[in-house]
Amino acid sequence: MMRLVFVAFAVLLTWQAQAFAGRQATATASVTAGLVSGITITDSGSGYQLAPAVSISGGGGSGATAVAVLDGDKVAAVVVTTAGNGYATAPSVTIAPPPALVDPASLSIDTVPRITINGAPGSTNAIEWADSVGSPTVWHPLTNLVLGSKPAVLIDSTIPAGGRRIYRAISTNREPPGRPDGFVWVPSGRYTIGSPISESGRNADESLHPVEITRGFWIASTMVTAGQYGAITKSNPGNQTDANQPSVGARWMDATNYCEKLTQLEADAGRIPPGYHYRLPTEAEWEISARAGTTTAYYFGDDFGSISTFEWADTGQYGVKPVGLKQPNPWGIFDMLGNNPEWCSDWYAPYPLWEVSDPTGPTDGQARVVRGTNGADPRHADYRCAARSEHLPSEQGLSFRIVLAPVQ
Repeated sequence: MMRLVFVAFAVLLTWQAQAFAGRQATATASVTAGLVSGITITDSGSGYQLAPAVSISGGGGSGATAVAVLDGDKVAAVVVTTAGNGYATAPSVTIAPPPALVDPASLSIDTVPRITINGAPGSTNAIEWADSVGSPTVWHPLTNLVLGSKPAVLIDSTIPAGGRRIYRAISTNREPPGRPDGFVWVPSGRYTIGSPISESGRNADESLHPVEITRGFWIASTMVTAGQYGAITKSNPGNQTDANQPSVGARWMDATNYCEKLTQLEADAGRIPPGYHYRLPTEAEWEISARAGTTTAYYFGDDFGSISTFEWADTGQYGVKPVGLKQPNPWGIFDMLGNNPEWCSDWYAPYPLWEVSDPTGPTDGQARVVRGTNGADPRHADYRCAARSEHLPSEQGLSFRIVLAPVQ
């Protein structure tokens, strides 16, 4: 997906292109004893980048809600989050259509050449040039940029006097090929993390602030299991007997060493793209992934009472559970808020009050950021998407999940 601009002397020529939306998904509802008991996908649709909104109407009842779960660009399932009441017949289920895939950048150029890039705030674009159109056309990189709220302006000072060039803007915000098994793509863009002052149970270190992620990344849909950890490190620090439980007992350094060993093995085998590596998520990446596009206290809403559908929470008894047994969040990621706390890469520090780009925390500190909690935690506020905690890097009993991202 691109837009081209051809410049020769004083001639200005622009070309815009648009791709149309994919296919809208459809589903039907089932009713039992006046409650919406299930939703069945009749057409998975196509072209979705984020989980679409789901609305339930008709049938004589009210109050039913649901969330969609994606597999790639298709709707894999619709999960009932609130059953409602009073339904005499099956209500209608409407799944929002995929958005029109309009290329996020357009160009206008004068003979300086001065290049103006317009597009959606937060979209990432590669600006390239060529001397002529051929078969094939040879494109050269000019720069990469993330668009803000105002158009970006570039001056191509490399063009020779009297020269002629074609320019194009290519969105780099879409998922690249080669998704690893068990990972979910998180696109670049602007997100908000932290909690509003009105959120029940919030702490003073959760200042609400915008975050810009300039490059997308893949995040594991589950925590690293004891089996996966043992296969790479040949160790079992938590003395676990269930290979499908999240690995526990790894110190922060153990978790980062696991990432380094896995990167070397997968790179040598050619199973990850060149220039990519496995690492712990930053705190911002973790919360963005946990929220999955939502702004409520929990990714399923503000009511803690629904959490048992999605997380091991408020069980009253400590003990990790096998991963992936509950419903995932809207992006298809499991166990983000309960089951067991997870290491992040950052040193712990207060949040800034302004927008930050690709934050990684301070360069040193005493404690590392830990996100999520365990199912025995009785404090409902600790399960919120914005809840933060800090632990010494030498502590054990914690778990972690990994991301696959370009080396920065």
